[in-house]
Amino acid sequence: MPAVDLSQLPEPAIIAEPDFEAILADTKAMMIASYPAEQREAVSAALELESEPLNVIAQTMSFREMLLRQRVNEGARACMLSHGSGTNLDNLAGNMNTKRLVITPATDTTDAVMESDTSLRLRAQRAYDGLSVAGPSGAYEYFARSASGLVRDARAISPSPACVTLSILSTEGDGTATEALLNTVRAVLNAEDTR
Repeated sequence: MPAVDLSQLPEPAIIAEPDFEAILADTKAMMIASYPAEQREAVSAALELESEPLNVIAQTMSFREMLLRQRVNEGARACMLSHGSGTNLDNLAGNMNTKRLVITPATDTTDAVMESDTSLRLRAQRAYDGLSVAGPSGAYEYFARSASGLVRDARAISPSPACVTLSILSTEGDGTATEALLNTVRAVLNAEDTR
């Protein structure tokens, strides 16, 4: 497993949940301050009336700002491996030369079943382990998980020097990997550019 569990990271400081009432209070204060000093008291009183057009404008502006802040938050999350999802996560994983795997190919009547965000996120996080050809367990696990969308999990241990035992958990049935899946993993691990 990666050293950092991304699901346990705290919410990034860049993400601040917008508070409509606080934004509205700031908007009203800015509106009042934009008037000459002798008119500010009257403007402040008018902004307290729900039916006052100036108050409706302040609420509309504040709501719009809240929506924009929320969009900024969504954009910030989309750029983080820990929070990205869907095609945003596909693009982040692509930066690490990791592509979402097909679990079940599309047919004439059904869409393809693709690897989950959680699985892709974990493989992307482990992608740098795949750069090593010296045999660390993380590299074996990365290549095994990348061999097929049917690999739910992989664990590598070395019971003795130059000997590796790799356990594969399948996404199908009770998790027991089929011989075909094991052969797919073996082929990837034994490829000339992997070992």
